Amino acid sequence: MAVKSVYSVNPLYYFFYSVQRIDGINGFTFINAMVLSAALSGNVLADSKIIINPDNGNSYQRIDTKMTWHNAKTHCENLDGYLATMTSQEENQFVYTNLVSPVSGSSWLGGTDESTEGKWEWITGEEWNFSNWNSGEPSNSGGKEDYLHFYGKIAWNDVPNSSLYRPICEWNATTLETNISPKDSGTITKYPDKTSYSPNEEVTLTATPAEGYKFKQWQGDASGSEATITIKMNGNQNVTAVFEKEKKEIISKATYDLKSKTLFLKGVLVPFLDGFSREETGEKGIFNVQLQEKIKDAFELIPWSINLKAMFEGEETGGYILYDHETRSVYIPCFKVATIAEIGDGIEGKTFASK
Repeated sequence: MAVKSVYSVNPLYYFFYSVQRIDGINGFTFINAMVLSAALSGNVLADSKIIINPDNGNSYQRIDTKMTWHNAKTHCENLDGYLATMTSQEENQFVYTNLVSPVSGSSWLGGTDESTEGKWEWITGEEWNFSNWNSGEPSNSGGKEDYLHFYGKIAWNDVPNSSLYRPICEWNATTLETNISPKDSGTITKYPDKTSYSPNEEVTLTATPAEGYKFKQWQGDASGSEATITIKMNGNQNVTAVFEKEKKEIISKATYDLKSKTLFLKGVLVPFLDGFSREETGEKGIFNVQLQEKIKDAFELIPWSINLKAMFEGEETGGYILYDHETRSVYIPCFKVATIAEIGDGIEGKTFASK
């Protein structure tokens, strides 16, 4: 006796059955009933592509494995969707034309009156404000027709749960919201750039900084520090691209004019003062300033010689600006700024000066 195993495959299930060969007699001892049913029903098509309804942004797919209504409902839910609901003539026409008509067969929809006979409801809880019953339907023939399907054409019919039809699954529109932080610090491009996406569709995001900024990281429903990422639309997504200011290279320079005995400092870094308490804030600003030599190797601020990128009040808080011949450097022990200017790196403490 020779026995061989045979597999019948479709996109959703693997069915196994055995064919037994008896000496002198060719015959089948048994065949799995589900395999026989699938074969006899012609249920060998691949599932349809997921399509998007432009009217509502929702996605739909026909599952080409015939099953009961309850199994169809569970199947769609396992795919993170639901058995499709037809809430308008336009939606009904779209689904029928694109998914039902091409296979010339009946398909399950997500409507039922199993809770209260005659009170039809959508499984999503949506209002039942549209119907498209075939003539004489719903009839509840035999007292068990509690489930909705396309009746092989655009009209509807009620049938028992035991009927075997193809499910139509539906997914609500998934949207992608993008944000920039801080405002106007950069841009985000999406590919593909659409108002809604199919379930699990991949979208590539690219963050591009504005002038003076650099990309830092993604926040929200995305993470990482790479400027280009790919996300999967397994639900509504909200993504923020975070940028930060680039540190500008400040050229610090100190020169001494022997004739005027003036020290010119460019790119001096000094602490900010709080506008109310007059205490240092821990932040510092960049500016240019002129210092006059009053006594040998000692300098003081030339009044109002401060050149700033932003207007603010400068003041000398006492003491002198000191110059060290041996190290050829200046020391600024007590100069402060009373308001905010641009933050950056520059001359601070001991600063090289050419004289």
